[in-house]
This record gives sequence, structure tokens and C-alpha cells, in this order.
Amino acid sequence: MNLEIWLIQCLKIMIKKIYHMKNQYNSGWEKKEIEILRKDYPKGGCLLVRKRLHNRTPNAVRSKCKRLGIKYDSNPWKDWEIAILKKWYPLVGYRTSKSREIIGTPNILKFLPNRSKRVMDPIVWTDFCES
Repeated sequence: MNLEIWLIQCLKIMIKKIYHMKNQYNSGWEKKEIEILRKDYPKGGCLLVRKRLHNRTPNAVRSKCKRLGIKYDSNPWKDWEIAILKKWYPLVGYRTSKSREIIGTPNILKFLPNRSKRVMDPIVWTDFCES
């Protein structure tokens, strides 16, 4: 009989904890949590956000940020890279070819060793070159 009473008490306690615990799968996001996402996710991704939101899984954080349109830039542009783009992109663009190499046109990618041709999209860099 004591075992049955103990089991019932344990079940009651577990049910209370589950009921009162904030469940990440069925609870909505609070305004404070969304503010944290908007502030911290672009700078540090899931690692930074999880330091402040312990009850959210990395998948929950990523999917909420995706729905909100918040992006994490793991390799942000540095000031010196932007300065090179402002100076050289309007003059030489980003394309490479043998004829450009023969006549001595500089290749902007050589000035930016950690960047690829893919990120040199003219539409993306219009803002940098106009200002």
C-alpha cells in the first residue's frame, strides 16, 4: 500500500511539473524572447542566443529566426574589405578573364582573399559602391 501511495504522489508531482513547465514544443514565443532573437542571432547565431534562452533548442531558435527573416552572418564584411569594394568595384567589377589579365586589369578577388566570386554579386554591392 505504501508503494502505491508513493507512486501516486510521484505521478502527481510529475504532472504538476510538466503542466507548469514551459514546454518548447507547444508554447508561443514571448516578446522578450523575440527581442533577444532580433538582437543576438545576427551577431552570434544559436550559440549566443542559447546563452540567454536556455529553454529553447537550437532547432527551435533557427526555425523561428527563419520564419522571422532574421539571418546570421558567420563571416561579416570588415571595414577594410568594404573600403576595397568602394574603391575598386566601380572601376573593375568582379569578373575575371584572360583578356583582363593580359591588359593588366586588377582582379578584385585577389584583394579579398577570404571572399568568393559568388558574394560579389553586383546587386548586393550596389549599396556599398553608391555611398
